[in-house]
Amino acid sequence: MGDMEDERWLPAVGFEGLYSVSDRGRVRGEDRFVTSRWGTPKRQRGQILKQHPGPHGYMVVTLSIQGDSRPLFVHSLVLKAFVGPRPDGQETCHYDGVNTNNSASNLRWGTHTSNCADKLRHGTDQRGESHPRAKLNELQVRSILASREPARVFSVMYGIAESVIWKIRKREIWAHIK
Repeated sequence: MGDMEDERWLPAVGFEGLYSVSDRGRVRGEDRFVTSRWGTPKRQRGQILKQHPGPHGYMVVTLSIQGDSRPLFVHSLVLKAFVGPRPDGQETCHYDGVNTNNSASNLRWGTHTSNCADKLRHGTDQRGESHPRAKLNELQVRSILASREPARVFSVMYGIAESVIWKIRKREIWAHIK
């Protein structure tokens, strides 16, 4: 990754003086004095914080301020520090589609539509069978679309609600299947 000198650090927005984020997507606590359990000041050395996967695999760190700890997405911390506040209606987008790559050069604010287009381009979109809650596969959907059988026949056959069959036929769901 290069030398540590090449890494650029900026204060974490909302946690200035306590935490910093780097352009490589790392988060560190700053050197500071804290009150020990005996009420005396104690120097706490800053260190790189451990990140762990949170919802949907995005990396999370836990930051504390005045005894209040909260998990925060690393990509949001990096963007706020290096790009600026999140514009209304925008969300975090990863250029390469790898949600653990939180380097500043890989992140941008973008619309939900552009983020969805990115997911299609990267092949990370969870649609059809790749969706974790999918109960049908493409072959079954094709048979539903090709058939004139009543919805209840497929409902019983596949163990799904008739409304799902109607939504497939109206192209409200599984619309990507030709």
